[in-house]
Amino acid sequence: MKRAFLSVLVVFVLAALSCSSPGKSTTCCEEACRIWESCWSYEACMTACTAEGDWCGSYIECIRGKSCQQLQVCE
Repeated sequence: MKRAFLSVLVVFVLAALSCSSPGKSTTCCEEACRIWESCWSYEACMTACTAEGDWCGSYIECIRGKSCQQLQVCE
């Protein structure tokens, strides 16, 4: 039981680190840049996102469904 709990804990910690560390994972960047794509170059978006590395969770929720003019409020 203890081993299973530790395994789950490790998975959550690694997932959190991959989302907040630049260059570790592009999953959040890919999702955010698909949303931004109609307003901004996908390549430029990916470069900015991977450099900053913190476009996960609440940021993606904020930009989802917004117009190009509204996207800036989430920054």
